[in-house]
Amino acid sequence: MKPNVQKNDVHFVVNAVSKRLKCFDASGQLKWTVEAHCEGTNGSYDVFQGDTPPGLYKCGSPDDVLSTDSDRNSFGPWFVPLNEMEGQLTRRNRSGLGVHGGGSGLSNPFYAMRQGWVPTHGCIRLQNEDAVRFANTVKFIQRHGGTAWLSVHW
Repeated sequence: MKPNVQKNDVHFVVNAVSKRLKCFDASGQLKWTVEAHCEGTNGSYDVFQGDTPPGLYKCGSPDDVLSTDSDRNSFGPWFVPLNEMEGQLTRRNRSGLGVHGGGSGLSNPFYAMRQGWVPTHGCIRLQNEDAVRFANTVKFIQRHGGTAWLSVHW
């Protein structure tokens, strides 16, 4: 499914194989590109804690992860929840996926702007500096009445 992108919307496209997340404005113009990893701890996207399932998602409101939060090392400074639009999580008995930085087990995963890479439980991992940019873009779009769409392709 392709999103019905409206005037104030943005569409993020993640190519899981090339490890790239691209941000397109409503007119389809490429605005920026960052590295993004979709690898889960259990491999295949068909299993619990596996890779990020392909499909269309709607970005939820970004959550500011506080330095006192017990999940800060896992997520980095931001967590943006992903809402499935095609049943890609439900039919695999999965939920709670999002876009974030961090990386438990890495050196300084909450504060380091470029903290390294480790697999997630199915989320899309960005470098912390890119997670800040991603969250700020989503917040800006939502504040101006738009929708932030995200497509994952394998």
